[in-house]
Amino acid sequence: MRPRLRTLLSALLFAALASGSGLRAQIVDFMSPRAGQWDLDVSEMTGFVAPGGAVEVRENQVQGTILRYSDLGLGLSEAPDAKVRYWLNTRNALWFEARAAFLRGSGTLGAPADFNGATMSGGQTLDTSADVYTFRAAYERRFPESPAWNWSLGAGLEYDYLNFTLNGGHAATLPGKEGAGTVEDFFMQELPVPFLAVSADWKTAPDWVLQFSQQGSWVDRWDSLRSEGGEVYLSQSNLETHVRAFYAGKALGRLHPFAGLFLEYYYQLENSAEDGNRVAFWSWGPELGARWSF
Repeated sequence: MRPRLRTLLSALLFAALASGSGLRAQIVDFMSPRAGQWDLDVSEMTGFVAPGGAVEVRENQVQGTILRYSDLGLGLSEAPDAKVRYWLNTRNALWFEARAAFLRGSGTLGAPADFNGATMSGGQTLDTSADVYTFRAAYERRFPESPAWNWSLGAGLEYDYLNFTLNGGHAATLPGKEGAGTVEDFFMQELPVPFLAVSADWKTAPDWVLQFSQQGSWVDRWDSLRSEGGEVYLSQSNLETHVRAFYAGKALGRLHPFAGLFLEYYYQLENSAEDGNRVAFWSWGPELGARWSF
């Protein structure tokens, strides 16, 4: 777990405990939010990146070589995440989420490879940065079915910022084949894309809630309103699943720590006469975090 997340979780725990009896006098029911309530969720996801993940960057007629994440040393991701939700009433809420997924690693390039019009020389070590910064905003509608379980639907917009670099954009290249540099700014053609989300909470024991949530987005050949050798079209999909166990007892007042598992798939394709850029990967693993309601 990254130090900054440990610090934030510790601060949440301290705030909850320091409020003492006053906090407990205003216990927040995990299963029944009230009008005007705020929920702050912070978590750290540690993901194992599937070997099949890959990036490919074409520049005009120079077709990009498919570079596998496993060959680039991108086997592990760390993603601190923060989500804040405001309840308009007991059923309707607005929320905003920000996440930074850090994917970095090193690997040896066995043979010359093409990337963004450059031909990289074989035998060199490539230090790769494929960090993805995600921002989401959504409206959520809750459907309480009983004191023991409820579910919700949400819809909103997502924006992903990815700048893929190999050796900081300056990997060694063959003479006369420097191209446009060994960096690709996927974010330049990115758009806010719509997504849908569904979530369900089950109170499996007096102090425990099991939560399942899933959200996804999909767009195909949307005009990015940008031009590089012609209009650039964006295709993108993202699927994310979480299973979390929350401690929802009264001992910690408004603080509800959780542990769980996540699975995420991400795909982006940008296509024009000049560009043909594709990135895709799967990641899965454990997550730890906490919710503070106030």
